[in-house]
Amino acid sequence: MPEEFLSLADWSEQQGYVVSSGGYIADPAIHETADIRLHGGHRPDWPAGYLKDPSRLFAVGNTGGDGSEFCLWLDDNGVQHVVHHGSGSGSILWATFPSPGCVLRLFAVGYFTPAFNEEWAAAPLDPWAGEYEEGEATFNQVVDAGLAPYRAWLHDRWGEPTPATGIEALRLSPAEAELWTLDGPADDPFYRWLSE
Repeated sequence: MPEEFLSLADWSEQQGYVVSSGGYIADPAIHETADIRLHGGHRPDWPAGYLKDPSRLFAVGNTGGDGSEFCLWLDDNGVQHVVHHGSGSGSILWATFPSPGCVLRLFAVGYFTPAFNEEWAAAPLDPWAGEYEEGEATFNQVVDAGLAPYRAWLHDRWGEPTPATGIEALRLSPAEAELWTLDGPADDPFYRWLSE
């Protein structure tokens, strides 16, 4: 398990953000940040016959309430990678992340569902803009307040500032960003493995 994810799990527990279903990056009662979750002792099983070798794909946690996951995957040479496994019903991104750290940075951006890569070129949108009562906190205000401890941890522990977008979080070039905000890189080794 990458040190980044072990450290995140420890921090989540220290913050009191762990419930029976796993650990969160903000107070689990905050609906606006609850799509991101580290799995606890139980991990979802892959459907029978879905993967040629299920032992090579280990779900670490959710990137969306649609069932999308960030996982550890062993390639044909036994090298471990951090990958995004879209649910297929929401996110259709199946791709290899550049590093474990970019996953932590992506979570800090504040997207309601980080799995939706088509949103990564812009800052998080407010899904309820224009519908607030006077004085009511906006979606982004709730997210910013909820993620403040996580963002502070990311900076203090890993020296990482909060990125403004998913593209910035993954540190993608303009050409890479164009691929990642569509279906993902067509030549991605994880995508090829899933397609075999």
